[in-house]
Amino acid sequence: HVLDVDPPFSPRIVAVKKNKLVTDEYELMEILGRGKFGEVKKCREKSTQHYLAAKFIQ
Repeated sequence: HVLDVDPPFSPRIVAVKKNKLVTDEYELMEILGRGKFGEVKKCREKSTQHYLAAKFIQ
């Protein structure tokens, strides 16, 4: 049984910010999956406290 803790939200445009660490804006949590080119981690956006998944390409 899977329970959603946050209601779904609309997709949004995300900008890559140079000279800024991901951890400045997001709390990185456990790894949800791994693949050939990187991994997907559970994250929490610090400004909104929303949970999301982020893909990190190596």
